[in-house]
Amino acid sequence: MNYKEIKSYEDACNVLNIQPISENAVAAFPKEDRKSMLAYHKLTVITKAINGGWKPDWNNRSQYKYFPVFYYENAGLACALTATAASITGASIGSRLCFKTEAMSDYAAATFADLYTDFYCLPASVEEDTEAVMSDETRARLESLPEGDFIKKATEIVATQLEPLTKEKKTRGIVMIACDTETTDERGKSATGAIIGISGNGKAITYGIAELLTRKESAPLVKQATEIVAMQRLHERIKQEGAKFFAELFTEPGK
Repeated sequence: MNYKEIKSYEDACNVLNIQPISENAVAAFPKEDRKSMLAYHKLTVITKAINGGWKPDWNNRSQYKYFPVFYYENAGLACALTATAASITGASIGSRLCFKTEAMSDYAAATFADLYTDFYCLPASVEEDTEAVMSDETRARLESLPEGDFIKKATEIVATQLEPLTKEKKTRGIVMIACDTETTDERGKSATGAIIGISGNGKAITYGIAELLTRKESAPLVKQATEIVAMQRLHERIKQEGAKFFAELFTEPGK
C-alpha cells in the first residue's frame, strides 16, 4: 500500500489491522492532557502504518531517522523542516515518532498537522464544560422548520455541537442533510423536512462532498437524486407551459 493513501487515523488502523480506540479511552488522564494523549496514540499508529513495517534501529547511529520539526503560528503548528535522529547530539522533539524517509516525514507533517498540534501544544486553559449558545439565525431557522422532533433535534446538534468544532481548526467542515418524509408543514401538508447544515472550511467541505459523490456506495443515491431533480423540473415546466408543452411533446419534429 502506498503510504500516501493513509489520510486518517482510521486508515492507519486498517493498515495495521487494529481496532481504533474511543476518545473515552483517555478519560482517566487529567482533562488538560487528554487531547495530547489521544493525539500521541494516533500519531504512533499513523507513524507505524506509514513506515510500512520499518523500525528504527537505535543502536545504529549511521541509520537516518526522519521526523518533522515545527514552528508555531497563530493558527497552530507549521512544518519548518525535516530533521534526523539520533545521528545528531541535539535531537529535537519527536524522535520516537520517526520515519524511514524524509518524504514520509514531510507527508505526515502536512497530512496530520492537527494531531501534531494537539500533541505538542499545551492548552492555554482547560476547556470548560459550557453549554453551547445557539445563534439567533439558527434559532429562527429552527422555528421555521416543519414539525418533527427528528428534524429539530438534528438542527440543534449541528448548531450546538458540530458547528463549534469547525471553528477550532481550519481543516474541518460539516455538510449535514437530515430528512424526515413523515413530517408536515404548518398547513398540514406533507413535507420532507430536509435541512442542509453547512459549516467550516470551504476546501474541506468540497473534498468531503467530492468523496461522497464518487464513492461506489453513493451511486444509487446520486442516481435517485438526479431523477428527482429531473422530475421536479419537468413538473415546473408543465405548470408554466401547460398545453404548449404537451403539444410539443406529442408532435413529431418536422411536422
